[in-house]
Amino acid sequence: MPLELYKPQGPRRTKEATVTIQKDKTFSLNRSAWEAIGEPQHVHLLFDPDERLVVIRPAEETSLAAMNVKKYVDRYFRISASGFINHYAIPYDPSRRYHVETTVTDDGLQISFNLTEQPDWISQNQT
Repeated sequence: MPLELYKPQGPRRTKEATVTIQKDKTFSLNRSAWEAIGEPQHVHLLFDPDERLVVIRPAEETSLAAMNVKKYVDRYFRISASGFINHYAIPYDPSRRYHVETTVTDDGLQISFNLTEQPDWISQNQT
């Protein structure tokens, strides 16, 4: 009988900064991504519709556009993004994970990922 190689279905852990668009319409930042933008409690979500680029920047709590960052288990941080995802028609089911780029702009630190690029991982569970 030939041997079969087991391939885990879930995403492999990585220390590289990543953001996962979850099928419950949240953004899940791993610890590296959250630390890359200074461990904020609030963020701004920005989108370039021509480039299909998602940008996440730290924000002051008093900003009217600030989104809360909630710790989700030890190494993940979640942002409820259903309005953002719906407004820009961002695919969310199945879940997909993207590597992010960290940059410093005049507005400070930010992470970004491009929806036109191949995700690092795509869930096989669709609703």
